[in-house]
Amino acid sequence: MSRSSDVRDIDALERLRAALDELSHRLGADGETLRASVRHAQSYFAEDAPRYWRDQVRIAERELTQADQRLRNKRSAARPGDAAPATEEQKQVNRWRARLRLANDKLRACRPAAVRIDQAADKCMGPIIQLIELAGTSLPASVSELTQILDQLGKYRDP
Repeated sequence: MSRSSDVRDIDALERLRAALDELSHRLGADGETLRASVRHAQSYFAEDAPRYWRDQVRIAERELTQADQRLRNKRSAARPGDAAPATEEQKQVNRWRARLRLANDKLRACRPAAVRIDQAADKCMGPIIQLIELAGTSLPASVSELTQILDQLGKYRDP
């Protein structure tokens, strides 16, 4: 080796190595977080939301039946010729009918939403996996190579 080479700032390369190492760790963690978020979204739209809205349909059907029964009881308890004021009971029946319609609409919307989420997830997962592989393989290999270069430069600088 020639002693006339100019090796001045190995510290800058050390900082680069440390930054690449940190980047590798952060990208790996962020990639795993992204992958988990995508999987969570898929699970939510494929399983959790339909289960929730099926439960809401059952609740609304049960409550509507009960509200309808209360309305019929109120109307039948009136004496012939008397109009029973069943406005509150009628409001409850209307509310539960509206809730049942909403729950059924949401339940029907779950399947197409799950398909769209799966399609979007498929598009996202490729780049996410590439990011994770970069963080787990390529960047650590670069850090290792840079470490070897720094070791050689250190030997050159401090014979």
